[in-house]
Amino acid sequence: MIKGKAYKLPARLGEGLKTIAEITDDNLKIYGGEDGVTSMLKMGNLNSYTEHLYNALLTSVKIVTGTTMDDMLIINRKHSIIKIRSAAIYILYKHTLLSKIEISRRFKLDHSTISHHLDIMSDKDLHIYNRKASQMLMLIEQEFLKNAVNGGYTL
Repeated sequence: MIKGKAYKLPARLGEGLKTIAEITDDNLKIYGGEDGVTSMLKMGNLNSYTEHLYNALLTSVKIVTGTTMDDMLIINRKHSIIKIRSAAIYILYKHTLLSKIEISRRFKLDHSTISHHLDIMSDKDLHIYNRKASQMLMLIEQEFLKNAVNGGYTL
């Protein structure tokens, strides 16, 4: 993930969205690249598409794990919920334009906790030391990408 690439986008895309310095190719891919984001900005539907992606993620988490957003919001230290919450946070940050602060607001967590979840799930050796978490992340991500594209949203 290369951050801060020379994208031809406004420095601020909107409230709760990443700055241009935080954007990666992975973020833009699901939006149709720079042209897709520019088009959505012009049409005024970037926020609604981002909301669609957020809902697609919640649907994907529920399909794969049976866990709802309410379950993820309960502050507990149950390992299975923490892994699911970490995967959801990672996928949102990787594939959407939502900022860490916005993700922290939605999950009712401190933004430093969001950074911790991102560090855990982005570890290239996750599949070695936590195979179960790695497999769950992969399944949720696959379901999310399917739901995001086939979720009935039209630009």
